[in-house]
Amino acid sequence: MTALTWAVVESPDERRQIAAADAAAAKFRVQLDRFMAGAVSLVADQYDEDVDDYRALLKVVNTQLEAVPRIDEKGTTAYGRRQSDDYNAAKRRDAFVTKPLRDLSSHLERRAIPDAAFAAAAHKLIRLDPAKLLGPGPVFNGAPLLDKVVPAYRKARKRLARQEAPEGAELLQADLLTYADDVIDMSKNGAAKIDVGEPFYFQLADRQAGLNKRVVAVESIMQIEVGDEVDFLARNSDFTGS
Repeated sequence: MTALTWAVVESPDERRQIAAADAAAAKFRVQLDRFMAGAVSLVADQYDEDVDDYRALLKVVNTQLEAVPRIDEKGTTAYGRRQSDDYNAAKRRDAFVTKPLRDLSSHLERRAIPDAAFAAAAHKLIRLDPAKLLGPGPVFNGAPLLDKVVPAYRKARKRLARQEAPEGAELLQADLLTYADDVIDMSKNGAAKIDVGEPFYFQLADRQAGLNKRVVAVESIMQIEVGDEVDFLARNSDFTGS
């Protein structure tokens, strides 16, 4: 038996349609590479300006994502686009090239910004100082503790409790909330003692310093993670050989 081989012969018009799609793909590749170079530069500039301003960085990243060029279909046909290997490769490359930018956006929105909000709330709690809240001069009754110290710590505790703890920092959040509860209880007990003429002193020892050290450690992890994402974006911004 003789094997039959079938070959698809494209007409001149079909070849022109495919060539038009190939040309659109080539043009798009140049546009995308030029755009990504500019986008990476803008992101790096914002990051260098303030490594901790994750919201400003997210704004720049998302603005660039919204401006990503799209392959132009003008002058092409459905047949040409479908049959052009270059055109279909260009569409796949679009997603590949912009992935580091999209990953950075996702990390900022889902991790860095929420984690930074937790750290900010933690610092506000830790930086509260009963002595400063009470002001200078002696305290002759318990009212100032109940009117100034207790509300301030309750507000800071509520703010912290609303935040989602960063991954691995659940115990830190629990310890911070316990610290706030202890100061509130201490203030109430102190107010009662002062009202009956007994001496009272806040005994916080080094708890603030210890908690602050742990919060700073969480912030350091955030900074490293965001820095790694930005560095990855920069390292993978040259796609001229892909």
